[in-house]
Amino acid sequence: MKLWILGSGGLVGRALVKACESKGISYIASTKEEADVTRIDSLLAMGISIAPTHIVNCSAYTNVDKAEAEESIAYAVNALGPKHLGIVAKNVGAKCVHLSTDYVFSAEGENPFLEEDATNPINAYGRTKRKGEELLLQEMQNACVVRTSWVFGEGGKNYLSQLRFLFQRQEVLQVVDDQRGKITFAPDLAEALFHLLDKRGIFHFANDGVVSRYDVASAFLEEMQQNNYPCVCKKIVPISGLTFPVQAKRPAYSVLDTQKVSKQIPTSPRHWRQTIKEFFSYAKTT
Repeated sequence: MKLWILGSGGLVGRALVKACESKGISYIASTKEEADVTRIDSLLAMGISIAPTHIVNCSAYTNVDKAEAEESIAYAVNALGPKHLGIVAKNVGAKCVHLSTDYVFSAEGENPFLEEDATNPINAYGRTKRKGEELLLQEMQNACVVRTSWVFGEGGKNYLSQLRFLFQRQEVLQVVDDQRGKITFAPDLAEALFHLLDKRGIFHFANDGVVSRYDVASAFLEEMQQNNYPCVCKKIVPISGLTFPVQAKRPAYSVLDTQKVSKQIPTSPRHWRQTIKEFFSYAKTT
């Protein structure tokens, strides 16, 4: 087995590289600067040179708000990128696993979204990611698409690292409480990916438990306070997402159903509070 990990500078890419090293699995890691998924010719040349058994695409244009003004750029990365990797995978005889997002769904309903549910993205980021799924599966029917949501982890900018920064500087913090989903700890997702390398179709992975960003912030603040971690924040105020001036609409409800993936991995996704504690254990040493 030899993995080619694209987007290795991101949260999931880093976690996957770390997991490969701990498992002794052969891999080649490419950052977005080293492997531009929008350029099929250079990608194909790299693929032939690397000769991977599996291509894992963690590369993406993820600035949800900026994508509203740069949809063509987001499309090149999020839609054409997966298509190109499907072409490369077919040419080198590799399997292809691609990461997607809960934002392919709309805010309608109050039931967790199944893999086969109709998609209806409400922002440019979601539209480009959905198109990427379609183009990849058209190009390579045995590819695997893994949708995930609200990813956080060690290294890089993410929601919990932002919270830690703000908790150390603001006594009162306003946090959105009317958007619900599931958070995903990057190392847990990386571990799940190993069990999906040879699967085909669409899977959902996120940690267990439906939360708002307010729920996550409250739990993380509690963890910091209980462990006497430097913190000046004394109060978190729940507010509506409508009060924040953002370019892109966010779905009020984008909970992923993970029953399907639970049948493919040794244990069901961990509860989100366990992952908060584990992330804090890392955060307090950095």
